[in-house]
This record gives sequence, structure tokens and C-alpha cells, in this order.
Amino acid sequence: MLSNLMTVGGQVIMLFLMMIAGYCLGKTKLLPRSALPAFTNVVLYLALPCMLIGAFEMEATAEKVHSFLAVLGATLLVHLLNFAVSLAAIRDPDDGRKRVLVACAVFSNCGFVGYPLLASLMGDIGLFYGSAYNLVFTTLLWTLGLHYLQGTKGGFRLKTLFLNPGIIGMAVGFAFFLFQIQLPPVLQNTVDYLGNTAVSLPMLIIGCQLAHADLGKLFHDRWNLAASFLRLLVLPLLGLLVLRLIGLRGDVLVATIVCAAAPPAAAVAMLTENCGQDPVLASGVVSFQTLLSVLTMPVVVSIAQLFA
Repeated sequence: MLSNLMTVGGQVIMLFLMMIAGYCLGKTKLLPRSALPAFTNVVLYLALPCMLIGAFEMEATAEKVHSFLAVLGATLLVHLLNFAVSLAAIRDPDDGRKRVLVACAVFSNCGFVGYPLLASLMGDIGLFYGSAYNLVFTTLLWTLGLHYLQGTKGGFRLKTLFLNPGIIGMAVGFAFFLFQIQLPPVLQNTVDYLGNTAVSLPMLIIGCQLAHADLGKLFHDRWNLAASFLRLLVLPLLGLLVLRLIGLRGDVLVATIVCAAAPPAAAVAMLTENCGQDPVLASGVVSFQTLLSVLTMPVVVSIAQLFA
């Protein structure tokens, strides 16, 4: 338990320090708020696809493909469960706030928090399973999540999914994995270096948005507290129970729950602005829950390992 606390806590504190750096940049106006949409595009259209392509660099075997498919199914079930429970539990009378809080409860930071933790606990195979989780996460975020955040402000179009840079990046990476395609070293190193920025840039963006947030209100916001309780404890433990009951075991189960137990996805905070919702609220919720996850993730991950 102590070892898990140190591993998870270290990763989450690192991310939180990155957000503080972004907060300082925002407060001093070295990174003006008007520049955030451009930085968001850099993450979504360049850094994230490169990170996902790099995650598939490993030898293909039938066992790995089978386990990959198992994580896909488990992740789909977890997200549908998250959405159903969150819609029923979060009843904020303000429709816009409710949409932001529900999205934060449903979609976890499986890449920026889950990936480093999986690498620490399980090595390369953990990252491989994390990529499967991320595939479903990205698909649902850019379909169900985007449509829900837009509300009456827009409609979903199928091409939004297929032209999504995250989906394209994972499709390319999975093709490279299946057919064992090796990029020239200089090109592979370029992809890896660009992918590495997909961890720090979103945290800086969220931190900069936080410069305009009133975090004090979140400690007295009962619907934020309810969403935090759902995202960090109720939903991952409920997912663990359901997956265990349907027979999921071992590393596949642990990897799925590690990703499911992470705080809200940074991408949700970035998407809220594009969807006409409140990015300041979303950034505050992400920051608030990221801090709390230092305490909750070790507990949830330890329970998952115990029952795996």
C-alpha cells in the first residue's frame, strides 16, 4: 500500500506541479488566454497522435491481441456504466454545469495519469493495455462526450470521429503493431519526442485556465463534491466489481482499473471551450480532483491488485 501511494502520488504531484507552472504563466500573462486555443490544437492534432503511435511499439502475438480485445470490451462497459450512473447521480439544476460535471465524472485521465502509472506498475505490457483503454476512451470522448458537451449547440457528425486525430493516430499505431512495421530510427525518434509533449502541454493549458478560476468555490460546491466522489471512488470500484463478476482477471483487470481510477481527463477541460461550455469550471474540477486523486488512486489500485 505504501509503495503504491509513493508511485501514484509522485505521478499525480508531478502533473499538479505542471499545472502550477501553467497557472503562473497565466497569472503573469506570459501565456495569454487568447493563445490557449492554438496550444490546444497542438496537443490534439500533433502531440497526442504521436504519443499513441509510439505506444504500439512492441512484438505482436495472439495472446497480446486477445488481451487487447478484452481491454477494449472492459473499457466500453466501464464507460457506459460511468455515463449511466453519472447522469442519474449528478442533478445540478444548471444544464451547462451538469454537462461539464458529468463529462468530468465519465472520462478519466487515462493517458496522462494512467500511462505513467501503468509503466511503473506493469512495464511495457501495461502501456499496451493502456492503449486499448485509450482507444475506447478517445472514440467515446469524440462521439458520446462531444455530443453531450455540445448539448443543443451542435450535432454529431460521423466524420468527426473518423477525422479525429486521436483515432487516426491509434489506427496508424495499431496497423504498425499488427504488421510489425518499423519506422526509420530518425523518424521514430521524432514521433517519440513530439509524443512526449502530450503530457506537459495539457497540464500547462489547464493551469493557465486555472488562473481565471475560483477554486475556493469548488470546496463548497456540492455537485462538484458529488462528481469527485463518483469519479475517484464510486465509479472505479463499481467498475472493478462488475468486471470481476463477468470473469475478468489478472493484468487486464488491473490495467483497466488503473485507467478508470484516474482523475478527469485534461481533454475534457480543453473540449469544453470548443463546445461552448465553461472551461474555467472544467479546469477547476480537473485540478481539484487531480489533487484528491493522490489519496484515492492508491486505495483503488491496491484493491484492484488484491482481487485480480
